[in-house]
Amino acid sequence: MKIELINKKFGSYAKRLLKVRWLALLVFALAIAGGIAGLKHLVVETSFDNYFVEGDPMLIKTDEFKSHFGNDYFIGVLTECDNHFTPRSLDDWVDNNVAQSMLRLGTRSLQTMRSSGKIGYSIIDGKVFYPMSEIDRILIQSYTKDG
Repeated sequence: MKIELINKKFGSYAKRLLKVRWLALLVFALAIAGGIAGLKHLVVETSFDNYFVEGDPMLIKTDEFKSHFGNDYFIGVLTECDNHFTPRSLDDWVDNNVAQSMLRLGTRSLQTMRSSGKIGYSIIDGKVFYPMSEIDRILIQSYTKDG
């Protein structure tokens, strides 16, 4: 019984819509045209600064990141250490030249360590950076006690 009532209501709705279909189509076309015309007035703010209030810790850290690496591209870095959240593992990164002098390795030796996965690193704008936790780990692994 209910299905017949539903079918009857939808049938009467369809008959009314068919009587005014050109008006409905015109209203729909005008709505689409108005939306397209309004697109030129649409302004999308994508600046990172607009999402945070002045002095927000996220903005401060982003500015530190920009000053250190020269851009604000965020990166994912895989490192292997016991605790990623020590100040030393989070804050201290060194470039390729500093890592070479600390480990007393040449360019090719350090490249081989990167390629074989023996040391974690990140490349930003073509420049290689190493977390100090990785430098420390290599130094501790290669430490030998004399006599």
